[in-house]
Amino acid sequence: MPPRRTLLFVLLTAGAWTLGCGGGGAGSVAQPTPPPPPIQIEVSPQSGTVLLGETLRLAATVSNSTNTGVSWSVEGISGGSPQVGLISVDGVYTAPADLPQGGTVQVIATK
Repeated sequence: MPPRRTLLFVLLTAGAWTLGCGGGGAGSVAQPTPPPPPIQIEVSPQSGTVLLGETLRLAATVSNSTNTGVSWSVEGISGGSPQVGLISVDGVYTAPADLPQGGTVQVIATK
């Protein structure tokens, strides 16, 4: 039986805040604009096992943003590499032909 490798997927949260600036005349106090809710990315499945050389489809769901596109990386490498596996722009991970050191890789979706 060929060796198996386990993938670890993480959830990332990105945030953006709007800062209000003071202004107004005497006696008026402008209320600061509250920050928007943080952008959240949920990756599914959150972890899994894939055989060497095989593929696994991942999905990223983006909340609190009208732009739902994400960028994928494997072990901090945009799109991955032959040594740790490759991931396409639409979230299809292809495991490497040889087991990477440690047998676990981290796949991340970011905004």
